[in-house]
Amino acid sequence: ERTDVGITIISDPILVAINGGFPSADRFFIGTANNNIEGFGIISGNNSNLEYDVVASVGDKFGNPV
Repeated sequence: ERTDVGITIISDPILVAINGGFPSADRFFIGTANNNIEGFGIISGNNSNLEYDVVASVGDKFGNPV
């Protein structure tokens, strides 16, 4: 209430629900940071112990992360 200007502001709280659905096969992704390393001739002989990242993500039917 603002008595200096003579107004009263009233509001009601709102309900917010945030939830995720079940994982969806259509929203599943797996890949590597570097593709076709062997095709570049990098993996051979002493270089066969190279490591690289594999990334996976999955979402619900709306595309939200799960």
